[in-house]
Amino acid sequence: MTKAYESGTDPFIALLNWRNCPSGDLGASPDQLLMGRRIRSQLQTASTLLSTPTAQAARAALTEAKRRQSFYYNRKAKLRPTLPVGQTVRMRFNEGDWRKAEILRVLPHRAYQLKLEDGSTRGRTSRHVRFCRNHL
Repeated sequence: MTKAYESGTDPFIALLNWRNCPSGDLGASPDQLLMGRRIRSQLQTASTLLSTPTAQAARAALTEAKRRQSFYYNRKAKLRPTLPVGQTVRMRFNEGDWRKAEILRVLPHRAYQLKLEDGSTRGRTSRHVRFCRNHL
């Protein structure tokens, strides 16, 4: 810490490097003993040294949980039809408040840019936009 202070470098970077250096007595760095892997520092480190066996197992468990969740969600999910530009719709403005709007643009990820009756524009996902038979 004194060397870092005297040389004008960041003392936290010096502390990071010190904790990442292996100890002669223990054979591993303090960070390796604490976290089970080497930590990322300013020195280049191989990506294989930054991962642990438990990280691979956790990633596999997370992938399996996401697959299971999507299976149960997709059982009853229905595709929403894309509404055309110029279509009059009802847009959810606030909780329980639906206002009439017109679709200006179809955006990615099932979203729309809408023009309200007062001329202002808002963006909403398809979940907050409903078909309306009345025109503006």
